[in-house]
Amino acid sequence: MLELNVDGIFSGFENSQTLEEVSATYPDLDAMPFSLDDPRFRGGAPTLYIVQDGVLGVLGGARPLVASLVTAQFPPFGDRGARFRAMWPDTDATSGITVTVKASQRRGDDPVIRTGSNLQASGRIALQHRGKQVNVGMMIDNADWSYMNGLVMEYDRGAMR
Repeated sequence: MLELNVDGIFSGFENSQTLEEVSATYPDLDAMPFSLDDPRFRGGAPTLYIVQDGVLGVLGGARPLVASLVTAQFPPFGDRGARFRAMWPDTDATSGITVTVKASQRRGDDPVIRTGSNLQASGRIALQHRGKQVNVGMMIDNADWSYMNGLVMEYDRGAMR
């Protein structure tokens, strides 16, 4: 597992590579194992960008790894609770996805944790939960995924108590 303290995370798309950039990776272009017309040099692939200490970068390495995305604790509606209905993972993974909502009434309380992993054909994972202070997360434990843009939450404003 890799844990990073970052200033920001956002999704975008890779740029195409210039001939100079390709030649930096493959100094002998004649011995290169790919054609210069290969799609890997075209760009346009979804990419997760990270800002750390004011520097923009991407994570690299062997793919695919187990991926997880967890938010900090936040109050979706301030002093009102939230009723969660479902999560919509924004990823190309079609299996091995688990979503989690940790919720409590007060910031200092131990959260109650609800987990869902039944990905419906619509892309929705049903998950019933409620609370004022929440954090949400998603994990992909699957060898067949290439991007994760985020997690769309389906929730309503609760009553004041």
